Amino acid sequence: MEPSNKIDKLRQKAEEILRSQSLDFSIEDYKNNIAQLVEELSVYQIELELQNDELRQNQILLDIEKQKFEDLYINAPFGYFIFNKDGVIIDCNVKAGEILASNPKFLKDRPILIFLNKNNPDIFFNHLKEVFTNFDGVDKSSEITLTNKNGDVKILRLRSNIFQNKYCRTLAVDITEEILAKRNIEDLNNRLEASMSVGNMAWWELNLPSGRVEFNENKAKMLGKKVEDFQHYNDFMQLVHPDDFDGAMQAMKDHIYGKSKVYECEYRIKNAENEYLWFHDIGAIISRTEDNIKLTGIVTNITDRKNAQQLITKSERKYQSIFENSISAILLIDRAGKYLAVNPKYSKITGYNQEEVLNAPIGEITHPEDVGRIKNAIYKAIIGELNTYFDQVRIKHKNGHYIWIELNANVHRDSKGNFDYILVEFIDFTDRKNAEIELASSEMKYRILFESNMDSISVFGLENDGKLSTFFDFNENAAKIIGYSNEELAKSTPIEIEFGVSPEDLKWRSEQIQTRGFAKFETKLIHKAGNLIDVEIMATPINYNGSIGILNITRDITERKIAERAIQESEQKIRTIVRTLPDILFHFDKNGKFLSFYQENQFKLLVQPEEFLNRTVFDVFPEEFAIKIFNCIAITLNGEAVTHDYELDLDEKRYFRSRFAKLNDNEVIALVSDVTDAMKSAMIIKHQNEELVELNKTKDKFLSIIAHDLKNPFNYILLESHRLQKDLSKVSDPEEKIREIYDSAKQIYDLLENLLMWGRTQNNQIKFKPYEFDFYELALNAYLINKNNSEQKNIKVNIDVEQNSFIFADYNMINTVIRNFVSNSIKFTNPGGAVSIKFSKNSDNIEIKICDTGIGMNEIQIHNLFKIEESQSTAGTNGEVGTGLGLILCYEFIKKHNGKIHVSSMVNMGTEITVSLPNLIEK
Repeated sequence: MEPSNKIDKLRQKAEEILRSQSLDFSIEDYKNNIAQLVEELSVYQIELELQNDELRQNQILLDIEKQKFEDLYINAPFGYFIFNKDGVIIDCNVKAGEILASNPKFLKDRPILIFLNKNNPDIFFNHLKEVFTNFDGVDKSSEITLTNKNGDVKILRLRSNIFQNKYCRTLAVDITEEILAKRNIEDLNNRLEASMSVGNMAWWELNLPSGRVEFNENKAKMLGKKVEDFQHYNDFMQLVHPDDFDGAMQAMKDHIYGKSKVYECEYRIKNAENEYLWFHDIGAIISRTEDNIKLTGIVTNITDRKNAQQLITKSERKYQSIFENSISAILLIDRAGKYLAVNPKYSKITGYNQEEVLNAPIGEITHPEDVGRIKNAIYKAIIGELNTYFDQVRIKHKNGHYIWIELNANVHRDSKGNFDYILVEFIDFTDRKNAEIELASSEMKYRILFESNMDSISVFGLENDGKLSTFFDFNENAAKIIGYSNEELAKSTPIEIEFGVSPEDLKWRSEQIQTRGFAKFETKLIHKAGNLIDVEIMATPINYNGSIGILNITRDITERKIAERAIQESEQKIRTIVRTLPDILFHFDKNGKFLSFYQENQFKLLVQPEEFLNRTVFDVFPEEFAIKIFNCIAITLNGEAVTHDYELDLDEKRYFRSRFAKLNDNEVIALVSDVTDAMKSAMIIKHQNEELVELNKTKDKFLSIIAHDLKNPFNYILLESHRLQKDLSKVSDPEEKIREIYDSAKQIYDLLENLLMWGRTQNNQIKFKPYEFDFYELALNAYLINKNNSEQKNIKVNIDVEQNSFIFADYNMINTVIRNFVSNSIKFTNPGGAVSIKFSKNSDNIEIKICDTGIGMNEIQIHNLFKIEESQSTAGTNGEVGTGLGLILCYEFIKKHNGKIHVSSMVNMGTEITVSLPNLIEK
């Protein structure tokens, strides 16, 4: 019965007694009634005193719980603030003080405004306004930036609600690192996008079988289109060149069905202007489920490179056609005087095929009397004193007889002016030479040769002053070559039909005739039609009918000059194109021999390219690597383009990509690119993505622990405390309820302590302070701390450790590890079981074993034991609860010692945990 009800009934009863008494009441009766009333009041007073004692005891317990909640508030891992309507700090906890780098006592009654950064006051006061005008009961959230007393910039996420109708109660979470990480990721992505844009590259993602695609804007931009033009894989494929469509689809199928490690191909796509652009596409599967396959990759615009390769091939073919079909013999000579190449006309004149003369020295087939002049000319060409050379020499035919050749040599140099090779053109003029010999003895023979020679032959005289006179004689071709009639040519002088001849030219020719007996030179004749004709003239002095004359044998070399200019233009175009490529271009024959190379960049290789020439890949590279290159050459010659990726250990590990293309049936070219930067960027992005995935898992688990393991005990404490406060008399066993409330609060406290310690390990706030101590004492301490739990479950704890078992380690960390492992062993061991602590060491390692006869674990549980993203609290054999973070802390602490943890367990067969530490004392 409530006290107030008793008083009311007593009062009513007294009033009824008074009303029932007449004025003639008996004093004795009245005394009896008063005595009865006093007695009832005394009984009621005793009842009130008993109830007051009980309430005082409950108030003491509630004060204890209140103090615990205040401790939780003060030491919580998050900042708590209480603001008034003006943003003044009314109260805050320790974490809030850490955020602002100030003592919480000194922050009270100070405005938060003094810490807020620019533009943040408006954000904060709008947040405050929303809280005080909040009528829906929903928490209000905002993010603000401030600078604390130490000058550190902090970004806080605020969650607030109204408190006592006049204060703003705020939870502040420091999200500075999270925001900075996001900004770094955004910055990295922006740099990646910019790099891809500059490099004509783009990334893409494809989901199958839906065909949905995602990509960055640069991919559409390269085609002159918009992103919205491409929503499906088919939107791209319908623009692919018909000749490339099947190859692209087959490459994708081969990768999806596991026939190739990556999807890679080259194809043409039609852009907005209906022009086809070349692209190189490479990608791989990044995830596969029963319903979906996701691929990602990089596409690169290689149109310029393709055009360059086609131009190189075209120029090479043009040069090859001129080389193969020239009416003159053509050969290339290196600085050692060896043949590099000869054309078919050479073989026809000399009888030697290309294989017989390649790499052979000049002197082997040159007449001994002529070889000295040739070698001297090569030497002068190498040192830069000679650029052109003409001579008449004898070479030995394959049949054994000597033939006369008339050679014209041009020295080719690279862009830096260094000697490259000598191009020699010659004709067989044995017949003409023999004719000249016979002409000395027989005018008839001379006339026959004069008239029948295919070259232009003319004879003219010299005036007394050395000037050229009119023609004495000439054959039919002399007039024909410049479009004159015989009559017109007879009235002319050589100087009149020659273009641009100077006195210096005439002087040089005269000197050559006097010193060498002949002068050979190139010049231009003026055709009757007005055009110029390139000719080569051999001028020789002659006694013509008793007068001194000059015999000119003139050959039209227009086609040869066109061929030379074509070769020069081709080479110049090739060098210009190659200079635009960031690669090295190698030229191989079918046997893997390096024929030539082009290199404008200077990136380092295993062997310098100059050392490759005229050697095979087996002479240059290790056998395994040489076989791979040789196979690429063989496959390419069969008509298939080949791409080969490899890596080399130079000053650092470098990555290269070689692309092989067929030049003709016997030769291939290989374009070698240094792709180290691209590979490193890809690996960095992959590593960062993996780290982000792990961070997200950790964050999700962290929030899950807070949401689940804190929420349930708090709900229980709030509910039971409310029941105690509302009606204590209805609680059947208040002491049991208070003990349960205490257990829940203890569970929250343990969880918060583990969360705080785990957070400090992640931020490296726990300092590693090793020193030497006796492990026996630490093991004994772990036993004593867990003694109550072991005795309640009748579990025997054995300490198999000798005294003076010294180790060098961080005492607090190892103490936490052993205490947790022993506690877990007791927790998961059935009553009557046993737990052992063992210790051993040698000169290198220390081993600590915690063994139990408990319920054990399966392989999955062991695998997830020390992963926070998989961690979860499991009830013990007597329903014991834990935080789920103890083992995570153990793992972090052992890692700080450079140690290892090994778990061996079977279901229902017990568990053995082995901790291995380096023995620093012995060392």
